[in-house]
Amino acid sequence: MPSILIIDSQLLVRHGLRQVLDQEYRGVVFGEAADTSAALAQLAKRAWDLLILDVAGEDSFRLLAEIRKRDPLARVLLFTDAGSQHILRAQSNGASGCVSRSAGRPDLLRAINAVLPDPNTSVTERHHLLSPREYRVMLALASGKRVSAVAAELDLSAKTVSTYKFRVLNKMRLDSVADLVRYMIDHGLTPQDPEQSYETSAS
Repeated sequence: MPSILIIDSQLLVRHGLRQVLDQEYRGVVFGEAADTSAALAQLAKRAWDLLILDVAGEDSFRLLAEIRKRDPLARVLLFTDAGSQHILRAQSNGASGCVSRSAGRPDLLRAINAVLPDPNTSVTERHHLLSPREYRVMLALASGKRVSAVAAELDLSAKTVSTYKFRVLNKMRLDSVADLVRYMIDHGLTPQDPEQSYETSAS
């Protein structure tokens, strides 16, 4: 099911968008944020398939940069009446599309459908997004090792490994280690010889 985070300072706008999208898409997971700090808190909780964002000053551009840094796969739709210069700047910094705040329902849905990933379409192999250390942690966790065992194996603290675990699941858009195991099976990955496996996957 798709997940959509609506970032807008106006409560009525957020609720209006949510109502329209809830009618159009089944089983959508929604999140809302009124400002940058709330948006960052939502980003820390999970990966989002689509973020709807108004361009309203420099904070918006900083938030867009942080979104791209945390989740390169996320699609960002600008929902704004900002001038063309700001829109072009946002798109050059990773925004996927744009629709006017005054757009009607058909134009809004058309813009969303243009950028929202199709759940029935295979996506880029997400393990390519992992750093070498994240990849090693992924393989170790998928082999059934506990966080404490992975920490001892990689000479890291358990807290650090837990942080890597969160990053891996977030980048891979997965909810649990069980999902991670299924992903590895589907992609022919094994927990053996981590360094060689990463070199193969990154090639």
